[in-house]
Amino acid sequence: MLETKSTIFEIGKIVAFRISTGDELIGKITSMDKESITIKKPCGLQVNPQNGQVGLAPASMLGDPDADVIYQRTAIIAIMKPRPDAATSYEEYASEIALIKKSGLLVPK
Repeated sequence: MLETKSTIFEIGKIVAFRISTGDELIGKITSMDKESITIKKPCGLQVNPQNGQVGLAPASMLGDPDADVIYQRTAIIAIMKPRPDAATSYEEYASEIALIKKSGLLVPK
């Protein structure tokens, strides 16, 4: 297997990725090795059938939404830099603190 260094594939970075089921997810890499990648609070897209709005939802409906998830590298078919609005939405969801945009202050959730 060819090994290359990627600036997208780094611990602490938010990434968007597609897994072998076709689901596209977003999350922050917390650790990785040659076989797996651990993602903090991974999220997927969810469409509200009432109004058609799209939002983020935990990647697993049965798993602990606050727990890290380990993905096998063989199940990840694409990894990419996320859109800025998607990264911002994920940060708001996954953050331990509430972000106040106007004043720049950080307050606990």
